[in-house]
Amino acid sequence: MKLFTRLFVLVCSIVMLSAPATAQISAVEVFLAGGSTTDGDSNWETIAGVENSSGSGGMARYVPADVFPSSVLSIPRESPEGYAYLNEFYDNQYWMYWEVIPYSWITLNNPTTLSLGDDQMSSSIDLGFNTLFFGSLQNHIRVCSNGFITFSDTTTCPYTAQNLPDPTAPNSIVVGWWEDLLPASAGGTGTIKYQFFQDVYGEKQWAVIEFNGVGHYGNLNDKVTFQIVLTEYPYAS
Repeated sequence: MKLFTRLFVLVCSIVMLSAPATAQISAVEVFLAGGSTTDGDSNWETIAGVENSSGSGGMARYVPADVFPSSVLSIPRESPEGYAYLNEFYDNQYWMYWEVIPYSWITLNNPTTLSLGDDQMSSSIDLGFNTLFFGSLQNHIRVCSNGFITFSDTTTCPYTAQNLPDPTAPNSIVVGWWEDLLPASAGGTGTIKYQFFQDVYGEKQWAVIEFNGVGHYGNLNDKVTFQIVLTEYPYAS
């Protein structure tokens, strides 16, 4: 009996030690790198936001034009920020809300670079998996050079941001830093890339869309860097 007990404890200990560490996983996450900053003009810069397909629901973490009308919003270099947008179903409908999460930058070691022009939307990108967004499963995105992605088929890539939610197109969007941005491929600075990942078991998948050092149109010295992470459903919770 003692031998069986010891073997059982040993097996349990091995299983516990070999189990992978778990971390919070959300369907949509936004990571804002330290040093990202507005260009100081009076135009809206919608930062870290989501909006549903009709533009009737959504939120933004920052909208400097009305939240900070006389100041320049910047993310301190020593204090990068992370946000998660979570789906929950209650009262017969899906609700989505954001919460602060630990900043967790993901290194892109084999990315695809998007050569987008000024105010240009990318072609449709197949995620290869479903992610849950406002209660709907989505598996394709488009990337706008002005700092957001959309699950819709719109080709509109406005340089003027919105205070979310807003029924005006584009809708069904995830915002990293929506402003009049100008990547190097359009004659400005910085890159726009994406990469797909999966766990060691080939099961859970996620996609990372990265804007790195992208300058503002007319003020390329003020740059923004962020990542949008989309995780496969049902692994996101």
